[in-house]
Amino acid sequence: MRGYPALFSNFITLIVALLFLSGCLLIPTMLDMRLEWELDLWRPSNNWRWSIAIIHTLTAIVMALILGALWSIHIRVGLRQKKHHRSGLLMLALFTALMLTSVIIFYSGNEQISVYASLIHTLIGGALLMLFYYHRSTGIRMRHTHHHAK
Repeated sequence: MRGYPALFSNFITLIVALLFLSGCLLIPTMLDMRLEWELDLWRPSNNWRWSIAIIHTLTAIVMALILGALWSIHIRVGLRQKKHHRSGLLMLALFTALMLTSVIIFYSGNEQISVYASLIHTLIGGALLMLFYYHRSTGIRMRHTHHHAK
């Protein structure tokens, strides 16, 4: 990605991976505590659960900062040149939905709404990972094709 430090793209991938991994580690607890499903699944102890939740929240904050940095160049250029703009805009919409559902999960006074927000948040997170992989790998392929065509 032009205009960014050399390892910025790798840093984004690391943050997305940490978000996904920490989110996956929180799923068994969500199923047990929010949905009250009594599944025989491993789930982290209270201390680990809090640590994982903190990691998930902090990496989400870092991701929000990254989105701000991407807006200044990458997103605006992509929209102007119409390169990956569909997958990019969809990712932006899904990240926004994740942020909104996270606020609802934490601050909703209605337990049922919070449960629905948790489920939606989980599904969007999984979809976003696949879309991120598609967006990044397609961009890398296009960059290599363009570079070798010169």
